[in-house]
Amino acid sequence: MLGVHKWLTASLVEAAATVVGQIFDEAGRRDPGHQRTWIALVDGNNQINRIRAEAHQHNIGITILIDFIHVLEYLWKAAWCFHSESDLVAETWVQHKARAVLAGKATQVACLDRGHRTAADTCATYLTNKT
Repeated sequence: MLGVHKWLTASLVEAAATVVGQIFDEAGRRDPGHQRTWIALVDGNNQINRIRAEAHQHNIGITILIDFIHVLEYLWKAAWCFHSESDLVAETWVQHKARAVLAGKATQVACLDRGHRTAADTCATYLTNKT
């Protein structure tokens, strides 16, 4: 049954550290003995370090998943460095790179071709930092 025992939070006022702390407090309330696998879904912003720090403080192992839609956004930005937006080869390029990332080869994908590198370098930094 969807939505049962769901707990959501967000804030436009509180700092990210405060919100992440609240999330860990709620997770700790729900799993005080740390019997479950804890997973954090992030969009790739600077949440990863905050989550790792909070997990360390709570002495809990955590698996961090990055929202793949954000990975695809970076890959598309890189694709436009090498292909025009109307070029269907760009779609094949993104599919190939996306599959490689899903196969655990984000670092290899980060070693992109030469060319107009601004978006490609941003993509490479993003993937390397999230490996």
